[in-house]
Amino acid sequence: MAHKIEQALNGLFMMAWAKENSASPPWHLSDTNAPSLDAFQARNVVQARAVAGCDFSVSKAPLYLSSGSVVPGYAAIVRSDGKALGVRSEDRYTLVQPTVFDVAAQSAIDRSEGRVYVDTCMSLEDGHVFAMTLALGSTDAAPGDAISWYWLYSTSFDGTLANTVGLVASRTVCNNTLRLNLSSASSKLFRFRHTKSADAKCDAINDALPMMAGEIGLAQAKIDRLVSSTWTKDQMVTAIGKLFPSVKARAAKGSVASKANASSVIVPAAGFDGAAGASILDAILTEGERATWTAGDVLDASEDASRKAKAIIMDLYEGGTGAAPGTAWGALNAITEYTTHKQGRSDAGRVYNTLVGPQSGQGEAAMDLILSMVSVQA
Repeated sequence: MAHKIEQALNGLFMMAWAKENSASPPWHLSDTNAPSLDAFQARNVVQARAVAGCDFSVSKAPLYLSSGSVVPGYAAIVRSDGKALGVRSEDRYTLVQPTVFDVAAQSAIDRSEGRVYVDTCMSLEDGHVFAMTLALGSTDAAPGDAISWYWLYSTSFDGTLANTVGLVASRTVCNNTLRLNLSSASSKLFRFRHTKSADAKCDAINDALPMMAGEIGLAQAKIDRLVSSTWTKDQMVTAIGKLFPSVKARAAKGSVASKANASSVIVPAAGFDGAAGASILDAILTEGERATWTAGDVLDASEDASRKAKAIIMDLYEGGTGAAPGTAWGALNAITEYTTHKQGRSDAGRVYNTLVGPQSGQGEAAMDLILSMVSVQA
């Protein structure tokens, strides 16, 4: 079947969906007997997983030849119900459990006072792929500008799919919709491989999830205020200056070292490789120029880069994806679009930094600043 939901030996499909907004199953599931989640089950991650038949774990087991000898360096990936899911490297492949985010997901549900809930939970591709989503609630920013997001976690147990975590704008109810969300330009996803660093990345995401999910469900009052508040270009310039101070401004405050050796000048840069930052010299200098440029030269170049970034934000304010010039909501949209789609080196880096990295607090900081400026104006 196109939906590729795993069917258990008892004939039941291993998937559950919340009937929060509809008593009828999604049309993708019309030819299945996939069970639904009532209001209580949808707000209890363990219960939701059990209803879906996905209350299993995975582990590595020795791999044997027909002669009975063990195959060195490799292991079988086996589910707790006994189903074999593939063969991977014993040392290089790190298993990520389907339950890895359960505690954080439950915390997100509890913090939101029930606004957040498990929307779907499923085993796909004959058990090789697992996916779970949380419905984070909806906010209506303006007529025709409804915001609705789902938190998605998906992984594979045979190495065919990277661990993927993030926000998607469409419901995930089968393999087709999962693949569409994984490839959609509107999705904000962070992918990480089954390597030794996987555990540390899971820990960081676990720390961020409860607050992220809970705040989305509680944001309507703030959004209403932004939509109804007027905003000027002068206010936009002021807000950008406070949120994105230039390297020279930070140097004047002592936050950037001013040394003769240009290679010592470090500025924040988006990335998710664990580095605290990257030298701006990598972006603006050739190897030959590095030896002759002073810190002052680098600061001047950084100032030019800062002006360009501010110009990009102003352009987004006037005509970006969520442009609403003249309103505080439009100001927030412009800054958010810059940090999530323009700032940084890659889409993956921007997503990771937005969720748990150096830029994880920028959206909240922007909203708080704009609301404070609106309050002063009032």
